Amino acid sequence: MIDINSIKVGWFLGYRQLKRASLWSNILIVAVMLLTFMNLVAVSGILVGLIEGSENANRNYYTSDVIVSTLKRTHETLENSDIK
Repeated sequence: MIDINSIKVGWFLGYRQLKRASLWSNILIVAVMLLTFMNLVAVSGILVGLIEGSENANRNYYTSDVIVSTLKRTHETLENSDIK
């Protein structure tokens, strides 16, 4: 549950920062926070998408899926061969 005192303290500290600091200091703080947010949200999503896309392309166009299983009717195939 959210404590109302925590919200009041946060608003007070934010207001005091905006009132006492210089414009360029505030712009720098907002820019760093924006870049941090974009790094956590956007860049990680782009990187995950790039990796998934490269894995799918590699599987579809180069390596495929290799399935190894036992051959059915192995005995009949060897008996019916004409190789001597």
